[in-house]
Amino acid sequence: MNKYDIIDLLILGIGYGRNSLPFLESGYNVSGIEISEAAIELLKKTDLSNKINIFNGSIIDMPFEDIKYDAIFSFNVFHLFNRNTDKQ
Repeated sequence: MNKYDIIDLLILGIGYGRNSLPFLESGYNVSGIEISEAAIELLKKTDLSNKINIFNGSIIDMPFEDIKYDAIFSFNVFHLFNRNTDKQ
């Protein structure tokens, strides 16, 4: 257990898992969502693959509404979204 009582963590745009290591080392249960199949394939080639529950898809259409997480981590993800430029 960590000092914040966080157990289950979701990492948005987990990529090949680089940002998951500090969380895994701190005892978190890590899940990640990634849209890039190539990044997921890279993750599967590492030792991290058997420690992370990985979902392939967009964070906009997350396919697991019934799962609850104690915390969500996002680093360098939100700037990738296009701004809605429709003027109504």
